Parts: sequence; C-alpha cells; structure tokens
Amino acid sequence: MPTSNPSKTCSLAIHCEELGTRIEVLDAEFRPVKLPNNLGDVEIGGLAPGVYVVRFSQGGQSTERLVALTPDNPSQTVSLGSLEAPKFASAAPVKRTSTTREYQRYPAGDFSRSTPIPLPSGTSGGSRLMILLRDPYHKDGPARQLERVTLHNLAGELLGDVTRDGKVDQYDGWSGLHLDLAPGAYRLRRAPFRGMEFEQIVQTAPGWQTQVFMAAAPRDREKLETEAAFAQVSILMSPVGVGFDGDRFDLRWTEAALRAMENRSAIPGRTLSQMFREKFANPMLGIYAALLHLRREEIDPKCLGVVVRNLLELVGPLPDVLAIGHALVRRGGSVPDREWMAVASLPIGPPPMLRESWEHLVRATVHEPALIPADSFAARASASLLSGSVWLRWPAKVPMQGAGDLAAEESRKESPIEIPEILRIFGLRPSHLHTLSRAVLDFAGLRILAAALRKNPHAALEIAAPRIAPLERRLAFLLHPALDPSVAAFLEAAPDEITDPDSEVADADLIVATLKAPATAVLGAAWSLILKLARPTLPTPQNIETFITEESRGQPAYRKLFQGLRRGSGGIAHRDGTHSLNPVELLYLSYRGSPASLTKSDLDDTASRLTELGFVCNGQPIGSEELRKLHAQVQQRAVGILREQVLRGELVFSDEESSPGERLRKVRSGENEPEMTWERAVFPVPSVAERRALLPLLPSEARAAAETAVTGVAPISGRKRKTKADTATGGPTVPPNADPAPRAGGKAGGDPDPPDDAVGADGRTL
Repeated sequence: MPTSNPSKTCSLAIHCEELGTRIEVLDAEFRPVKLPNNLGDVEIGGLAPGVYVVRFSQGGQSTERLVALTPDNPSQTVSLGSLEAPKFASAAPVKRTSTTREYQRYPAGDFSRSTPIPLPSGTSGGSRLMILLRDPYHKDGPARQLERVTLHNLAGELLGDVTRDGKVDQYDGWSGLHLDLAPGAYRLRRAPFRGMEFEQIVQTAPGWQTQVFMAAAPRDREKLETEAAFAQVSILMSPVGVGFDGDRFDLRWTEAALRAMENRSAIPGRTLSQMFREKFANPMLGIYAALLHLRREEIDPKCLGVVVRNLLELVGPLPDVLAIGHALVRRGGSVPDREWMAVASLPIGPPPMLRESWEHLVRATVHEPALIPADSFAARASASLLSGSVWLRWPAKVPMQGAGDLAAEESRKESPIEIPEILRIFGLRPSHLHTLSRAVLDFAGLRILAAALRKNPHAALEIAAPRIAPLERRLAFLLHPALDPSVAAFLEAAPDEITDPDSEVADADLIVATLKAPATAVLGAAWSLILKLARPTLPTPQNIETFITEESRGQPAYRKLFQGLRRGSGGIAHRDGTHSLNPVELLYLSYRGSPASLTKSDLDDTASRLTELGFVCNGQPIGSEELRKLHAQVQQRAVGILREQVLRGELVFSDEESSPGERLRKVRSGENEPEMTWERAVFPVPSVAERRALLPLLPSEARAAAETAVTGVAPISGRKRKTKADTATGGPTVPPNADPAPRAGGKAGGDPDPPDDAVGADGRTL
C-alpha cells in the first residue's frame, strides 16, 4: 500500500517466544523479503512503506499477522507469544500440540515409569522400550479396536504384542507395551495397511528408555473416523526411571523437528544450538537437529563434530549417529574423538531408524563399500524400501539372504554364461573382460551397461520380466530412463523435450542416493543385470546377424532369403501390441533356443519364456505345439522363396558338401526311410537340426528340384536327371521374364502349400 512519501524507508522488528518457529515476511505482492535470520528475534530495515504479511510456521502449521508501515509510523514490532504459536499434530501427546489429550498425556507418563515386562534371559536388561498407540480423535466411551503392532528381534522372532501383552485402555483410546530389553536394534512390525504388513527399526541404548508413540490420523474430521494404520510416529528418549513428560518444552521442539524433516525444510540459527544442548536429556532431539543442520549448504563442522562425540558418549554407535558422523566427514569435517575412530570403519548391521540417516550411509558406501555388507540386515531391507515416511520402512518379510547373495543366486539359476557371449553382447575383445568386471566394481562400468540398454531393442521387455530383481530394474531405469513406462509415455507425447539421450551416466554418489541402496548392493545388481542382459530371452540384433551369417554360408541367395523372411510376421506378438517377432527371430528361437539358455531349443522352455515376457500367439497363450505350427509355416514360405530363386537361376551352390542322403542320414533316426529331397532339409525339425545345416547346399539337388518344377517329372530314387541345357549351362533353362511354375496346390510367387507327404527328418508331418 504505497504512501505519499514512498522514498522514506521503514523498519520492522519481529519477536517470537517459541524457539523453532520459522519466520517469513511477504510484501504486498506476496514476494518474500530477505531476512538476516528466520527464527527468534528478527530486525529488518530499509523497507518501503506498505502492507506486509508476517508468517510464523512450525510443524507444518502457520499463523499470520498483517502490519502496515507508513511514513507516519515507519517502525513497528510484531510479537507472537508461546501460547499463540502454531499448533501442529504430533504422535506423542505433547503439550500445546493440536493432538494432545490430557487423558492420554498423563497416563502415558505414568505408564512409562511403570515396571517393564522382563523378557527371557539373554534378551533383557540394560535398556527399556515403551510403545504407546493412541487414537486422539476418539470421543468418550469405548474406543475402536486399535490395530496390531508387534515387536521382533532381527531374526524375526516375536518378542511382544502391544494389544495382547500390554495394557489396553479402550475408554481413553490407548494401549501400551513396556519391555526390559538388551540394548540393540529391534523390528517394529505394524498391521497390514492397504494389504501390506510393514516394519521399521527401533533402537535402544544402555541406560535409556526409547519411547515410540503412534497416533491415528483423522480420515474425516467431521465424522471423526480414523485411518486403519497409524499415520504418525514419534520416537523419543529419556533416562531410565525419568519416563515421559508431555509438559517438557524440548519435546515440542522434537516434534517440530520431525515435522521439518517430513517437509524437507530446515531449522537453522540459534534454535539448533538450543536443540543440541537439550540432547543430553533427549538424544533423539540431537539426532533430528543434526540431520536438519546437514541440509544446509554451509554447515558448522566444529559444532557437528562435538554433537557426534557427545551422542556417542550418550547412546553409543547407533546407526543414526554413525550416519551423522559419516556425512560430516563426507562434507569435509572431522570428529576429533577416539571412540569415533574405533567405530567409523565398523560395518553397519541393522539399518538406521530414519530414512535421512540411511541416505547419508549409502552415500558413504561409495568410498567405503564395506560399511554396509551385502549380507547385512541393512542390505536385505534396502532391496524393498517403502517411500512416504521420514522413517525407514520395508515390507515385513525380508528375505534371509543379502542383496548380493540374492543376485548371485539368481545368476546361478540361469544356465552357465559363455564368456564369448558376454564379449559379443557388449562389443568387447577378450582382453576387455577383466576391464569390464573391474569397471563395474568401481561404477565406471555402468556406462557400458547403459550403452547396452540403449542398443537393445527388446530392453524394455527384458527389464520388465520377473527374473529381473526390483533393484536391478530401478538401476536400469536410472541408467536408461526411456525404459521406465512413465518416462516412455512422456517421450512419446513430447519427443523433442529430450535432446541428449546418450548423456553421461550419473555419478556414483547420485546413483546410490537415488536408489537408496548401499554401493555393494548397487554394484551386485549391476553385475547381475549384465549377466542377465548377456542372456536375453529375445534374440538381439547381434544374435540374429550371427545366425544369418552362419546359416547363409556365404551364399547371397540364402542371405536374401533371410532378409525376405525378416520382413514378414512370425505370428507371435506382445499382448500390448508394441513388439512382434518376425520369422527369422522365430527360427532363431526354434534352433538356438532363448539366448537366456544358450542351449539347443527346448520349445516348452521357449514358450514359457515368451509367455513370461507377455507374448501371445494370434491372441492365444503360447505353447510348444503353436511354435511347431508356426515353424512349419515359415518352412513352407522359405521353400517357396528358394524354389523361385532356383527357377530364376539366382541360386548359386557350393560343391563342398556330400550328397543329401548322406547328410540327412546323420541326423535321421531311421536308416531305411527313403531319401528326402532338398526341400525337406530346409529348416528341418529343430530337434534334429545342426548348426550351419539348416539350408540345402548341393547343386545336384537344387537342379533336380528345378527340373521337377519345369518338367513335372520328379527324380527317381534320388538319381539326378540332367538336360542338355543343364550340361551346357550348369543349370536349368528358364525363359526370359517367365513366371516360375507353381507347385501343386500353391500359387505362383506366393507361399507354396506343402506336399501331402511332406515330413520332417524325424518322420513328423510338417
């Protein structure tokens, strides 16, 4: 609101009694005003006259004040008392939050100081754990049945059930479990939510009571219906015997810090110093504050070093504490403490409680891969992390093997990989194999993997197959985003938006941070993915080119035959219509088998693998019989093309092979069967076919077939009749521009029908 004397500047003083309340100032155009700091006491000078909005925010809630600065009143003060501070929801029944309830706050304190339930010898003693579930939205009278929450050791063995083994107060809407435990990490498992049972880690420390609060959130505030799962979780710590005190001012700071972590904001300034000092009574507040401080572009390494040292003395080397120390070292700081030096290089067993701590740890594994071993519980849990929470969570049933072990076992399930196959797939010379394996182990090889993904036209289908593990699939999406269905849809809608598809792969630090997985798991997934890509289910262009080269045997007419077949349809297509197999690919699968097996074709196995990738045969499921029928159709088409080439004189043969009868007897089971013409040897039954023997190679057989086509007289008993033209020219005489004679039952120039007695080398009708 400009005034008559806009040149005169004004000033504004802002005071907030509640530490941790964030201050923002907006001008009349709702543009933010730059502040010297944004907490506690703020003084701003040089403001133009006008109307300003002062916003106080804490825990995701805000309160606003309007102030008008004029030439007549250029200096004003805006204050916010502690009772006026924004009230936000919290899982713990902390005073002056929107979800505190006296009938839950005071019983929670009494319960935290009650005698804990002792567990069997070896699992109890030294620390305590209190789990309290509450429904802050229930009215007087019996509350609804609170959902099941259980506690387990790292091996998954049940230690306690909150509603079965603890105290339940249905009238006031809470239930709790108080245990005497050995210090360490435990799995807190929560009842199924949207069909999934998930869990997270809770840590206990010697001499401390860990307090876990879970509160239900309202689904409909008017009807006061609550969600089935506990939407909010808070974890606090207090010395054993002191218990929970919901009136403590530092607990409100703790809840505000948790809300800031959820909102990806920070709490800078002197409030952090206050929070750090309070860590001696509530170590979790020190952990939250340190993680928030690490979000800043510029950190105070000396202050954080002291915080890590103090936390190690208070609660020991908890993974969340170690994460802060490793993040500090990564940012160029240090922890001047002998205890830190003793634990800094130790491997992490259980994962941390907080997701942000996990992100710092996985970044540290880029330079310290042994920090999170592949067979640790942390690595196992990282394979299936869930999003949407400040806490690190995963599905309840974590496999007993580590991420690296799982990748190794998947590789063992496949047929043994041939080293030449790896080299050929990735375009490497034999001397490069060692370089490839070494490169993958230090992340440089991911560029090779990214290039292989870009060059494989079937990569999207291969990556979607069940044999690809979730971490491997996420890594593939990161290296080649176009494989991600959502990104592919975007590229299809706006192809010009992406101008550099071959850009360099992201650095290792960003890769592990994005995947939220330790370096050992990422590298294990990369190598496993390389092995699986070297064994694709569908043939790659290199596979097909090698196949054509081998079977053409240097004959241009045969190569022309394959090129003609590549333009047709093999009768097999993906159910979404994006991919279809041409006849040459079908022939490859029939004779070579899926590249994933690297063995002779097993039609049942090939049909199973194609079905796994989502392919169908003429809209119906694929089976071995369907593959045999399609093979016979391709065979008929190929014979027709070859006959036309013979009649036109385009087909030139080599004289290196023995007679067809001798060659066929090598692959036939019955010696007494009549000799078969060359047409029967074109793509014979896969079970008897040999490499480089799928097409006829004898001039005598080809000429006899041509003579049959011209004269209608078939050779007798395998003897070859030669005409004078044959003797003179070495082949049959074909009138210029003459159409090739059709076979019986077929059409000229088309796909001929098979003869009635056409049988394969094993006696089956084709």
